[in-house]
Amino acid sequence: MSAAAPPLTHAQLEARLEEAALDLGVTAARVRRMLCTLIVSQMLPEAVAVKGGMGIKLRMGETGTRATSDLDVSSGQRGVDFEESFREQLAQGWGEVPPSKGALRKDPGAPNRVAFTAALKPQELHDPGLSRPQYVMHPYRVTLSFLGREWAAIDVEVSDPEIEPHAHARLDVDGELIELSSRFGFGELRPVQVIDPEHQIAQKIHSLTDPDYARAHDLVDLQLLWSANPDLSTVRRHCVRTFAFRRAQKWPPIPLRTMTGWNIAYGEAREETEINGTSSVLQGMESARQWLEQAIAAIEGSWNNGASGGEIG
Repeated sequence: MSAAAPPLTHAQLEARLEEAALDLGVTAARVRRMLCTLIVSQMLPEAVAVKGGMGIKLRMGETGTRATSDLDVSSGQRGVDFEESFREQLAQGWGEVPPSKGALRKDPGAPNRVAFTAALKPQELHDPGLSRPQYVMHPYRVTLSFLGREWAAIDVEVSDPEIEPHAHARLDVDGELIELSSRFGFGELRPVQVIDPEHQIAQKIHSLTDPDYARAHDLVDLQLLWSANPDLSTVRRHCVRTFAFRRAQKWPPIPLRTMTGWNIAYGEAREETEINGTSSVLQGMESARQWLEQAIAAIEGSWNNGASGGEIG
């Protein structure tokens, strides 16, 4: 799909969003968040990797994945160094639109304008204390301006690398998202650093089995990540190290913790992955819980087998 001419006003941008949402069968709010993510991903400092729900979307696309409202990233830079680097990238901006008519009258060779710039505002630090340093998050509010006027905002949560500072790779953005971006015509998307699926699976399993948290949506994400055919021996290595680092429960986390009361949250998260009423994610919390037990067994059994992910059950 060739890139369209870019919108030149906020009204045109919003109309383009509505058209894309209608074609994709999702809400305009989801498309707006995804476009915000794509734009901000092009302005992230070096060695910053996208993780969480948006990391899954960059790998697998918008449709068929769960809706998510923020952008989770991992960065080796901290505090002032990270903020200065990020602010510099956001000020430089991303995307282009043609020069204004006034600029062309003054100079027929006037350069294109930068489409998006952004401002960075630190939010209150989430610090659960010395006993749980793995959950320290550095939250920011990134407010995007389109042609110099505020347009939308997205929350960016920054965490420190855990066991594997380099457990990510520069990844070509999913084809569906490239097509989505081309609808707006602001420019080509460059590859983005995204957390490796094996590392993300380990994080999801730990969060799911931590008895202090109820995260039914992670069980949906985990099934999506499994479809990426991860190397299970690598997954196991990440699991062992993640569980040891976070010190909440032991690996393997069998027997599984109870997941009583997760049915509604799981069903809602699964519904967000449906395309025309169907989803690759298992229907029903009990089936999903049984799948998780089998997945953990497959990971643990890969110790000497060098197995890769595949169909379970």
